[in-house]
Amino acid sequence: MPYYLLVLLVVLASPVVCEGGEVSKISSINFGLIDLHPGGDSIEINGNSPNTDPISDRSIVTGGHCGQIVVTAGEEADIEITYPGTVQLISENRTDVLTISKISENSQYGSGDIIHLDKGSSVSVNVGGVLTIPRNVRLTNFSGRLKIQVDIRYL
Repeated sequence: MPYYLLVLLVVLASPVVCEGGEVSKISSINFGLIDLHPGGDSIEINGNSPNTDPISDRSIVTGGHCGQIVVTAGEEADIEITYPGTVQLISENRTDVLTISKISENSQYGSGDIIHLDKGSSVSVNVGGVLTIPRNVRLTNFSGRLKIQVDIRYL
C-alpha cells in the first residue's frame, strides 16, 4: 500500500516593499506528493540546478517544485539574500515535525552573495532545500514558513 505525504512550504506570505524596491513575486516551495520508502528518505530540491524538481534516492515523488522570489530594484542597488539554516514543518494534526536543511546551499545567491541590480531591473531567485523524512512518519500534510531576509542597499 503506498504511503503518501504532501509537503508544502510557504516562502513568504505577501510582497514586501522596501523604499522603492520590492519582492514582487513569491512562489512557495513544494516537495510534492511523496510515496515514502519504508526506511525514510531525504528529498532534495536544488534551486541552483536546471532541474528544480524534487529528487529522491529511494522514494517516489510526484509533482513539486522549487520556491521562487523576484526582487525588483526601484533604483540602482546591491541585493543580499540571507536564508535560515533550517526550517521546521508541522503536521496538520500538529504532532509531527519534519526539518528542511541546506537551504542556502540549494538556493540561488546563497547567503553572502551580492546581486547588483540597475534601476528598474529584477532578479529571479530559486529557493530549495533538503527535506528529511524519518521512517514511520504519519500520513498527513506538512506545512511551515520559510523567512528569507532580503536587504536592498541603494547606491
